[in-house]
Amino acid sequence: MKKQEKKIESVRYFGITKLLLLPFFLLLASSFYFLDTALAQEGLTLSITPPLFQLNIGPGESWASSIKVVNVNPYDLTVYASPVNFEVSDEAGHSKFKPRLKTEEGLSATLANWITITSDPIVVPRGKSVNVPFLVDIPADAPPGGHYAAVLVGTEPTKGAANGATIEVTSMVTSLFFVRVRGDIKEEGLIREFHSERAFYDSANVDFTLRFENKGNVHLQPQGEIAIYNMWGKERGAIPVNQKTDFGNVLPQSIRKFSFTWEGESNFFEIGRYRAIATLTFGNENRQNVNATSFFWVIPVWPTVEILGSALLFILFVAWAIRRYIRRALQIQARLMGLRPAGLPTDGDDSLVRDSAIRTLARPLEEGALDLRRVGAEVFAPKTAQKIASADSVPREFVRKYYLFLVFVIIFIVGSIGLAFYFKEVFTSSRSFEIRIEKPDNRTITIKSEDGGQPAR
Repeated sequence: MKKQEKKIESVRYFGITKLLLLPFFLLLASSFYFLDTALAQEGLTLSITPPLFQLNIGPGESWASSIKVVNVNPYDLTVYASPVNFEVSDEAGHSKFKPRLKTEEGLSATLANWITITSDPIVVPRGKSVNVPFLVDIPADAPPGGHYAAVLVGTEPTKGAANGATIEVTSMVTSLFFVRVRGDIKEEGLIREFHSERAFYDSANVDFTLRFENKGNVHLQPQGEIAIYNMWGKERGAIPVNQKTDFGNVLPQSIRKFSFTWEGESNFFEIGRYRAIATLTFGNENRQNVNATSFFWVIPVWPTVEILGSALLFILFVAWAIRRYIRRALQIQARLMGLRPAGLPTDGDDSLVRDSAIRTLARPLEEGALDLRRVGAEVFAPKTAQKIASADSVPREFVRKYYLFLVFVIIFIVGSIGLAFYFKEVFTSSRSFEIRIEKPDNRTITIKSEDGGQPAR
């Protein structure tokens, strides 16, 4: 009887528990549903091609084409297209978009107002694309030079932005329009500034800044390279500037800053003063060249101390050896002339200069050559039992007499080999390097020498 009562109580307990937990499970399931929906919205993928139109149109002319909107999402999308004004916001190349302005006479004379595109909703089926036609109609009185706009495509139309306000484009894709209206075109630019971030580096990892100013009335795309040379004139890397790209343009009356990083080979022999030469070419109607030079030092602390210390010791040793040699030459000359072995007379006697200076300085070599010949004759001559002991002692006497000279010869040979190896290394025409180019969209393009100077994938 008690067991049956316990069983009934257990059934009631689990039934009540299920009733109490049912709202919780429903809430949890709904939260997962909303989470999936939010993630689907955040994971929305939309692309537009081409991303850039560069047109050359005369006043009173028009040009028609289309942009392709691609939907790779697993559901249909409804998007809206809006032409807006395009401006540069800073020297790093970031852009800002502003709505079309209206004046008392009507729309203002900006490129966005000359672009006609549908404002109706555009349905893009899942996994497909849609071509959206547009028309660029240039007024007859359009001022010559560069005009800039963009077409924004997003899931919502651009609205609520007052005249002059900046449009937020975080959830939109853009296609830029760079239009050059023919007429009085002025292409003028210069390198406003080019330098490394510091004058001294303790490793071959250098940051460069290049600022190009466009003083004309059309956009310019400076192209070229920054070549880096070591103190011996050997190239140690080349940074491409705007090569094989349609972007990197500099709008009229603005300055564009380009940032690069060069990382050379960490080599003991790559110490010294470096020279970076920026050479840029720009202009469509009249190609122009500008260049600028920047210097910097790469001085690793401990390798520099080792090199300077070794060089100083070598110089001191050579100077000491030369003084010893000259003193020895004068002593031999004095002995031959019957003077005191301790030194030379100081009473103005010029008897020592009767022989030429070259003859005097050659005395130690002559004496050494004679001693060496005597050693060879003693060592290699036929020996008798009486001469064996004396023949064995002759080389030892020669070494004791000329040990300083032998030490000098050894050090000189080692130093010469070291210098030859050093110059061979510094005059090597190729070294490994790495280039990093910073883009306005916070991307970094890496170029390595082992990749043939091509951007890494």
